[in-house]
Amino acid sequence: MIEKEEKGVSSGGVCLVTPKNADRFAPFLLPNAHTLIKTGEPVTALGYVAGTTACGALCGFLKGSAFEIISLYVSPEYRKKGIGKKLVDTLFEGLGTFAKCVSLGLIISDEEHESLCAMLEAYGFLQEESDRQVFRTDLGRIASGRLFQREFGRDLLPSFSQMDRALLEKAQKQAKLKGLPLPEDGFLGAAVDQKCSTICMKDEKLLAYIVVEKKEEERLFVPGLANCTDTPMVLMKLLHDAVQKGLEDYSGDTPVFMQTLSGGGRKLLDTVECDPVRVDRRYTLHF
Repeated sequence: MIEKEEKGVSSGGVCLVTPKNADRFAPFLLPNAHTLIKTGEPVTALGYVAGTTACGALCGFLKGSAFEIISLYVSPEYRKKGIGKKLVDTLFEGLGTFAKCVSLGLIISDEEHESLCAMLEAYGFLQEESDRQVFRTDLGRIASGRLFQREFGRDLLPSFSQMDRALLEKAQKQAKLKGLPLPEDGFLGAAVDQKCSTICMKDEKLLAYIVVEKKEEERLFVPGLANCTDTPMVLMKLLHDAVQKGLEDYSGDTPVFMQTLSGGGRKLLDTVECDPVRVDRRYTLHF
């Protein structure tokens, strides 16, 4: 049973998360999920309240006959109490016959995610291959690899912060038209590190770019890495310059999560020799 959450659930349990109470559950939602709820987009969002304390949330959306979970989190002090299971059970009850499958993609960054994987597998979720691959390394490993043994010259490619805003917006439109990977909120999103993110343009034409986002717990995420030229070395130069800028603000052990949507991205990581470890997983449960 879902109790509608408007002014607070005093008895505790699973409740709906709505635009009115979304801020209460914001600590347990990914930023994009919180934004979708706040703006009234057609998503399904559930929260869990223990007594009067919000301690977990789930959010997702139905696309055709498939439901995609985009955010699922339970506060550490409330884990191993069956709260995650109650959220998922309630979701299944609500979906009824509307969905033929439920999917969830996640990045394994700590033991917390390993326990979530165990819960999903217990439900019968099966791990599936995905075109989106995420690898983990750190700034120090990249800097000590083959990348920094090359001579790229002293001049660094411009950071986003050095670009005229109108020109950066133009580059983003070009990237979108080409179907290139972009961060959720674009080049000018709040999470984008404008200093580390680096771009290469000529005559206002986009040639290549790398987008670096700063995440919680001092982690860096690369959601976009693209090369529109026929020269593979351009990607090497981009990564070299972004890392060099990053080392001015972050320590060498700062984790770097790099998303690759093509073999080229993985090949770059292998060439750099930075000991990348694949950390993405995708689970699907078919009814």
